[in-house]
Order: sequence, then structure tokens, then C-alpha cells
Amino acid sequence: MKSRSAATAIALVSVLVVSGCEEGAQDDAAPAPTAGESRPADASPSPSPSSSGPGESRTPEPGGSGGPGDGGGAVSPTADGDGGGSVSVPSWGTARKDGEAEGADPAATPKLTAVRVTGRDVYDRVTFEFDGGVPAHIVAYLEPLHQPGSGTPVPVEGEHSIEVVLVGALPDGEYGGKEQTAGVREITKVGLFEGELRVGIGFDTEGDGRAGFRLVTEVNRLHVDITHGASPV
Repeated sequence: MKSRSAATAIALVSVLVVSGCEEGAQDDAAPAPTAGESRPADASPSPSPSSSGPGESRTPEPGGSGGPGDGGGAVSPTADGDGGGSVSVPSWGTARKDGEAEGADPAATPKLTAVRVTGRDVYDRVTFEFDGGVPAHIVAYLEPLHQPGSGTPVPVEGEHSIEVVLVGALPDGEYGGKEQTAGVREITKVGLFEGELRVGIGFDTEGDGRAGFRLVTEVNRLHVDITHGASPV
């Protein structure tokens, strides 16, 4: 009995000695932080590609949409092209344009009393003034101009020419002559034939192609606006 008890005691002492040695080795390898100290993390997380800290800049990914001022979309021009700065050519087109009579007395005949030309930032305005309302009208490119009926060419200064046909109108007053705006070079009388009064507009265009134009009507006035530059459509 005594020899068994002695063996048991010796085994217990050996276990305690081994356990103490292991704890001492762990304490030497990784000492516990004292109060007020912080142990650094094993690995710092990598920053996300989409995050930017203070003072950092990030290059936008290709194909991303730009913010205001990037010019990513088409800018619509103002109606009159005024406003300063760089203004794009209005997209008015070059196709023939027709208009109905406005403000005319069916029992009276509209009379063309004057034709005036004024220059704007990106277009010139040719104004036809009437007595008795605005007649029905047709405005289209005609190159070269020619007299109705005979077909005789009508010379006009300028690279291009537009003919304005005023249906059921009569001339009453003087109009026509050379002009010195950015685009319009001359207003000329084409002729009166079968109730249609025809007036030609000769003008130059900045760049290649035909200029775009639009029609605007007011009381007793028809405006033909012609861009300085070639139409983008």
C-alpha cells in the first residue's frame, strides 16, 4: 500500500511540473498587455476600391455617367440663339415649310408693304410685313431662283437661295436690295404669277451644307429665320 501511494504521489508531482513549464513558455511568447496598452490586430483590412478617405481622389470608371457640366448629353439651343457664350446651331432643318393664312380678312387681299433683315447671334431674321394679315405661304430652297411661268433664272447674291411664296398677296411698297448681315446677302423680287407673290433670299452659310430655317408668325408679320451655320440635321 505504501509503495502504491508513493508512486501515485510521484506521478502527480510530474504532471504539475510539466503543466507549469508549458504555462511559462506561453507567457514568454505572448505577454499579456498591461493596463492602458492595446495589442495591434494581426492584419489590417484592405480599403474598399469605391471608398475614398479625406484628401484622396478616385479616378472614375470608364463608361460612368458624368455629373452636371460634363456635357454628356445634347444641349438644346434657346429659341432665339441669344444669351452670350458659345451657342450651337439650332436644329431647324432644311425641308420645305408651309403655313396657313393668319389674321387675313377673306374679303380682302393681304399686301406686302416691307421686307426687313436683322442679324442675331446664330441666325439672321428676314421679316415680311403685311397690311391685312399674313397670307398662306410656302418657304423652300430653290437653287437657282427662276421666274414663274417663263423659267428665266433670277440672279441673287449668295451661296444659297430660298424662295418665299406668298399665296394671294400683292406687293405694296418697295423692298429688296443688298444686305450686310452675317448670312443674308440679298433680297430680290422673283415675280408675281397666278396669284402668288414670290421673293428670293440669297445668303452664305458657314461650313458645308445648307442652313436650317424656321418660320415664325405674328400679327401682320412673317419671320424667316436662317442659321449662319450649316444645319446639323
